[in-house]
Amino acid sequence: MHTQGRESENIHSREVCRRFPGANGRPRSNTTVVRWILRGVRLSGNRTIKLGAVRVGKSWYTTEDSLRRFETELTQASGVTAPRDREDEREAASVGAALDAEGL
Repeated sequence: MHTQGRESENIHSREVCRRFPGANGRPRSNTTVVRWILRGVRLSGNRTIKLGAVRVGKSWYTTEDSLRRFETELTQASGVTAPRDREDEREAASVGAALDAEGL
């Protein structure tokens, strides 16, 4: 599963626990992350989103791409829009200003 580049670097399930703290601010349980891998997160309409991962021995590993995909799907399913980066915000502001100048 390991190839060149940061995008495909293996990430142990325990690291995922630290990256996604629970409501109490503490790292999530490894059991929670393994549940996301095996059973997924159930959404309305019986839709399920799973975290892509592979098992090596007794450990589970995922990648940055899989984490990003999991986060994006959960965010989209919740109806919340993901925050845009600053460059996108600047571009949107300049387009808005140009439209205002044209009276549109």
